[in-house]
Amino acid sequence: MANLFPAIERFSAAPIYRVQAELDRKVESQILKEALDMCLKRFPYFKVRLKKGLFWAYLESNRKPAVVWPDGPYPCAGMDYRANNHYLFRLRCRENAVALEALHALTDGGGSMVFLKTLVAQYLRLCGEKIEPDKGLGVWDIDEEPDEEEFADSFLKYYNKDIKSLGIKSPAYHFRGTRHRQDVASVICGQMSGRQVAETARNYGLSVTEYLVAVYVRALLNVQGRTKNRRPVRVSVPVNLRNFFPSKSMRNFTNFILCEADPRLGSYRFEDIAAQVHHTMRRGLIKNNLIKSFSGNVNSEKNFLVRALPLGLKTVILSLIYHFKGENQYSGSLSNLGVVKLPPDMERFVESFSCYLAPNTVNPTNCGAVCYKDKLVVSFTRTVRESHIEREFFSFLVKQGVKVKVKSGS
Repeated sequence: MANLFPAIERFSAAPIYRVQAELDRKVESQILKEALDMCLKRFPYFKVRLKKGLFWAYLESNRKPAVVWPDGPYPCAGMDYRANNHYLFRLRCRENAVALEALHALTDGGGSMVFLKTLVAQYLRLCGEKIEPDKGLGVWDIDEEPDEEEFADSFLKYYNKDIKSLGIKSPAYHFRGTRHRQDVASVICGQMSGRQVAETARNYGLSVTEYLVAVYVRALLNVQGRTKNRRPVRVSVPVNLRNFFPSKSMRNFTNFILCEADPRLGSYRFEDIAAQVHHTMRRGLIKNNLIKSFSGNVNSEKNFLVRALPLGLKTVILSLIYHFKGENQYSGSLSNLGVVKLPPDMERFVESFSCYLAPNTVNPTNCGAVCYKDKLVVSFTRTVRESHIEREFFSFLVKQGVKVKVKSGS
């Protein structure tokens, strides 16, 4: 399924996401570069470049050195591949922060977090700290040989060849605002207690992810309600399939669940939204339904007629499919990477984690969340000037009794 992402990438709206760690010290770029080179020997599937063949784009080994960049003012900016030596990830640093930005064609949030934690551990070792690897906590031993299964496409292992495309939903509501100039993304982050949010979520019978999604749906409904627009509000929720299928793959192994509220059916209390999100998520996470949700895409890629098309024509078709079956069908994304844990001998050197999702040309606002040491960071990234959605989101949390510290910038 990663074949889709090279086709839909645009410099101003690349399918890029960012995971970031803040340390207890200033990050030295030269030491970070040394740590990166050492880690890429353990993660050779990240030391690749994208090549375009006659029928498909594919990944091949990249012999050029990886680059460490000073962080810019905007996260998830489009990548200059030539300047980046054609790598599909970009490592950035500033002050005490290390940020990894990657394309979905390379890996997903789960794979990126493992790489980032292992990289930070090696950086700390080079700074003189004693950090033991702990694979169970996502801090890998860089002297260990890669497992062949880490290279695998797990979608091909678990898809059902008898399931065809699931069809196209009606277009969702999309917020319209005043666009920033190309490659500019504003960020608003809210920091709060993970325990407090979990307790609030339990009052509605929800998980933390379900609660945050419900708050996001409510925010979008309220913003849409100030306009004449009346379309379904849908939030796309990425699901790490490694939690449901045995897989060691470090390639992209994520699928999505769409949580919907349709204002054409009448008004919604928050309790109604919460119940709808809860049942949609629980139904979507049933293993058989997960298989059904991604099998249609895999079968489309394996279709003989699709495979026989030249890459140029295939790229046009895949871009159109993604527009109508992808970003056009949802109003925003919320990716919760969950609770990050580190080995005790590393934990005291890392102060916080955060994650960001690049907006796209149809949906100018997306949301990422991650929790570490009870600090839950919810980050909105947007390509428009207006912050109506974020304001609705965080003000509702405050009304619910959640203490939120809001700041702008990454």
